[in-house]
Amino acid sequence: DQQLKLLARLAGSDGSIDESELQLIQSLGNAHGLEEKEISEIIKKPQGKIDYKGLTDDERFDYLYNLVHLMKVDGEVYNQEIEFCERIAKKLGYQLAAVYEIYPHVHPRVKIPDEIRKLRQTVGKFLVKK
Repeated sequence: DQQLKLLARLAGSDGSIDESELQLIQSLGNAHGLEEKEISEIIKKPQGKIDYKGLTDDERFDYLYNLVHLMKVDGEVYNQEIEFCERIAKKLGYQLAAVYEIYPHVHPRVKIPDEIRKLRQTVGKFLVKK
């Protein structure tokens, strides 16, 4: 799963994968129907090409939201994690402001569906239309 590859890359960008980051990646993998073995393989080897152009706007938002969520889940945010999110936001077709729009609304331990729905609409204005 492409999204899990991105998340595993971000989790490892600070040199180690925290238990809370690992749990988030595993829960997202499970939600996408992946088995534990598949998720473990992705975490061990998150390399591989990611097709950003083939994503829908909703998928782009989900990728970016989950990246920011993973960045915050362990309670420590490192410069390399922020830089990684900024690079991926650009590849996803977002202006960098999208990361900073999402950041304060992402709660490390909770996802609030109504808030995410509103945020999805707000962040949509930062998608660069081609």
